[in-house]
Amino acid sequence: MISWILSSTKIQFKENYDVINVNAGVPQGSILSPKLFNIFINDLITMINDILGVRVFAYADDIAIIADSRWRLVETIKLITNWCLSNYMSLNKNKSFIMFIPKNKRRS
Repeated sequence: MISWILSSTKIQFKENYDVINVNAGVPQGSILSPKLFNIFINDLITMINDILGVRVFAYADDIAIIADSRWRLVETIKLITNWCLSNYMSLNKNKSFIMFIPKNKRRS
């Protein structure tokens, strides 16, 4: 089934341009695409949870990470970066951000 999905994936940028076969990734817009992508990144999610103890929430191609320390966050970002390089993926830095929420400190 996977080979059928990849063999039937073609793109064309404009009407007068050649059709290009795509032999990587998942077809955009397919009903199976989110599930296939989740299967593809499952090892990344497992590594983040098991190695660093960081909570990960993933839906389709969005990932939210909740780390309890700056060190864990930096290590998680390094792990994700290395995983992406190893799996021919790229991160969109324009769509990525870090939100720091400090612990409440009581004033006396």
